Amino acid sequence: MKKYGRLIVAVIAVVMLVVIGFGLKTDQAVNHNLNEMFKPEKEISLEIEGQTEKTDVSLETNEEHRYIIYVDESRYKMERNEESDKIVLQNELEEKYPEVSMEIIQTANTTIEEEMAKAEKEVNNYGLKVKRTEDVTVPLKGKVVKYMTEDQQNWDSLVYKYYFFEAGENVFLVKQIYFFAASEGHGVRFDSMLESFKVID
Repeated sequence: MKKYGRLIVAVIAVVMLVVIGFGLKTDQAVNHNLNEMFKPEKEISLEIEGQTEKTDVSLETNEEHRYIIYVDESRYKMERNEESDKIVLQNELEEKYPEVSMEIIQTANTTIEEEMAKAEKEVNNYGLKVKRTEDVTVPLKGKVVKYMTEDQQNWDSLVYKYYFFEAGENVFLVKQIYFFAASEGHGVRFDSMLESFKVID
């Protein structure tokens, strides 16, 4: 009986060690710094006006909202504030050019439909109308709504492209702003960077 008693105690001790060890690993994984989990830089390929271009991109992370994105830092930089992260041009354009940016916003206690309604009110102030609305899987899985001005063929016509998608209980909005002539340049580059966007559990 003593022999079996020792065996039972030994088995219980091993099980406890395994459980404790698993718990520590799980906690460590949850609290792991995102910068340590991904490569700081990598090379990507994208099509710009029919030509294949290789570009180096650098890791940007948001520890609070647990997401990553790779940014082409030869052309853009990340600006952070309490409400969002905003990717803007490294070098400002002349005043005659409209804004060029991509903003990442996370919201809680809302739905995609509610955020789409808010976006429509916002763009109406700029005289923009819905050009296209559809479900997409690329550059990420969600909904995209593209807004443009009525005179959309002008080179400086505004383009607002909004991506909406869910991550857990939250909704992400990615707002791209550029002008018509930059659609095949900045528009393509924004979508390319957005393909690297990931929310990490």
